[in-house]
Amino acid sequence: MRMRSKLRLVGFALASSIALAGCGKAGSTARPISPPETIRVSSPTLSEGQSMPAASACTDAEHLGKSPALAWSKGPPETVGYVVTLVDPDAKNFVHWVVTGIPASVTELPEGASPGGPLPDGARDLINDYDRSGYGGPCPPAGAAHHYIFQVWALRRPIPTGKPDAAFFQELVNSSAGSGKLTVTFQR
Repeated sequence: MRMRSKLRLVGFALASSIALAGCGKAGSTARPISPPETIRVSSPTLSEGQSMPAASACTDAEHLGKSPALAWSKGPPETVGYVVTLVDPDAKNFVHWVVTGIPASVTELPEGASPGGPLPDGARDLINDYDRSGYGGPCPPAGAAHHYIFQVWALRRPIPTGKPDAAFFQELVNSSAGSGKLTVTFQR
């Protein structure tokens, strides 16, 4: 009986540490479990599994590129709006971009919509892990290519905006009616 209790405590501690992994500071956002992929995401300049164009990547810490054009299919009927995220899972889920408040009638963002471009009425850039509002392109260290996941989330209810941390992403998952992804790479 005592051994079973000890094993249970060890198992709980291990599960807790796994669950908390990545829930700390910038660049360590816990990766949420995504809702079913019900949205098709596309771009005239991005192709699944291919390298991101240099215009959408950083040239240095002050010049973080411009957001690529994105388009997506309509979400499920209960969709009240969309959120677009860009995360690098190879860098502890570094958050490069979050746009909230995209109306349900909008299914695309033009190239250069962020930073400082023409976001749809009501849409808002959040602070990314560069500690800047808006899009911050890939800027990996020299070496192996990193993966960058553009994800469009269809929401069934609005979510509070704030720092895109683990709690934000969990609320995004909980409020989502569906999503779609486009994954690209970038290497220096």
